[in-house]
Amino acid sequence: MTVPDYQSMSKEELQKELIGLQEELEDLEQERQYTLGQTGVHISAKQLAAMEEEFNSDRKKIEDKIQQVKVALAKK
Repeated sequence: MTVPDYQSMSKEELQKELIGLQEELEDLEQERQYTLGQTGVHISAKQLAAMEEEFNSDRKKIEDKIQQVKVALAKK
């Protein structure tokens, strides 16, 4: 997966990208809440820790992209 060149994007493209990333982060949080918040399903501690680690990694990647877009927007 290639990282977009945020510096070469127009202000409008960056704003759309930011909205998309914020929605992606919100979707990830909802998925996390749904998956890890289930009380009727048994998930082993090992599996739970792995899932939590994956969610945290994905969240960090999205948050980093959001920050990059904000920096690029500030320069426009």
